[in-house]
This record gives sequence, C-alpha cells and structure tokens, in this order.
Amino acid sequence: MNRLNGSEICISAPGTPYKAPTGSPILAPITPTTVAPKPTDAADGTNEKCGQYYHVETGDFCNLICLKFGISLEDFVYLNPAINAK
Repeated sequence: MNRLNGSEICISAPGTPYKAPTGSPILAPITPTTVAPKPTDAADGTNEKCGQYYHVETGDFCNLICLKFGISLEDFVYLNPAINAK
C-alpha cells in the first residue's frame, strides 16, 4: 500500500446498503447516496462511482482502512483494483 501514499482511494460506493462491521467502528457509519467528486490524485483504476474518498498515508494498511470505514475487504478490493497491481 506504500505505493499509494498520497493518493485518494475509494472507501464507499454510493447507494450500497450499510453492513455493520464486527467490533466497534472508529467512525460512525454512513451510506453515501451520491457520487463524490473524483479527486485529481485518485489512484489509477479507482471506481468512478465512489461515495467517499480517503487520502492514503504512510502506515495505512488495507485491512485497517476497511475496519475504520466499516467496509468489507472484498468491497474495498472491488472499489480499488490498483491495490493489487504490480
């Protein structure tokens, strides 16, 4: 994930039903219903219909971002296919 430092990644698709995460979420859950404006520094391949973006910082890990925003790893990978690109 270090190669995405300084990029924006998608953390929520608009209009998707909220699924409660296991454990306690760090932030209150939200369900976007409109597309967020795509940042100029969005990671390549990021889903164009993203409801919210997050700025990746040094020390961020995919699993911790998923926990922080209450999304599944499967959805996270679908929204951000570049995280597995070499």
